[in-house]
Amino acid sequence: QIITEGEFLCELCDSCDVGFLLDLAHAFVSSVNKRTSVNAYISSLPLSRLLQIHICQPTITGPFSAVDAHDAPSDPWLNWAVTMANTSGKPVPITVEYYRDVMTLIDTLTKLKAIISS
Repeated sequence: QIITEGEFLCELCDSCDVGFLLDLAHAFVSSVNKRTSVNAYISSLPLSRLLQIHICQPTITGPFSAVDAHDAPSDPWLNWAVTMANTSGKPVPITVEYYRDVMTLIDTLTKLKAIISS
């Protein structure tokens, strides 16, 4: 469990002088499993070292349980990823982690591009 702690991840990134990839679904799953808010959890992460964002749709499997299902992200999740990228103060690539259906992926990427362009 220590590897999901924000303090550990900050120390790791600092001591190794590396960037940070924020996987929003993983952050959501970690926050659910830790029984904390996703915003509180994400704010504990090394966002000053943010280099990339990964986005997909997780699945809630119980009251305090979620999994990174790699489902196509919904519009709110796409908006969240763009908001996170925009608040970094530098260009941050967003990768959609979805692979089940090419047409759904194309549709999702089209939506993401529209959100970024707006």
